[in-house]
Amino acid sequence: MQLIDLLVAELDQRFDQPGMSNLLLIERVLTGKAEPGDVSTIVRTYGNFIPCRSSLLRHLESVKELCGSGQSNLSEVFKKLRDVHEKKLDVLFKDVIMLARIYMTCPVTSIECERSFSVMRIASFKDLAALYNWTV
Repeated sequence: MQLIDLLVAELDQRFDQPGMSNLLLIERVLTGKAEPGDVSTIVRTYGNFIPCRSSLLRHLESVKELCGSGQSNLSEVFKKLRDVHEKKLDVLFKDVIMLARIYMTCPVTSIECERSFSVMRIASFKDLAALYNWTV
């Protein structure tokens, strides 16, 4: 039982990071499952990129019309936005496209960094010294 509790705690720690909650928020908004206040939170959080709440709401309504029933699937939303981009109609969905770009570029966790430090811990100083002498 303690093992399960430990695993659950580790998973909670891994996925309850601020970056993950922001990504889930963006995902809800893009897929049309936004809760009250989600759009305002996005404008507060990413105000440098998406400064106007009313503009974002208009663009989200346009995406809803563009996607129809496929909006509940994030990959379908991204396909439609890619089509819009290829047709050079970005200006019609400017804020939503920016939101999609933020979603696709945000790191979810720092796992790569953690792995690097774990690998560094494995190598002992003696091994590092031997490598240094070998390469000189």
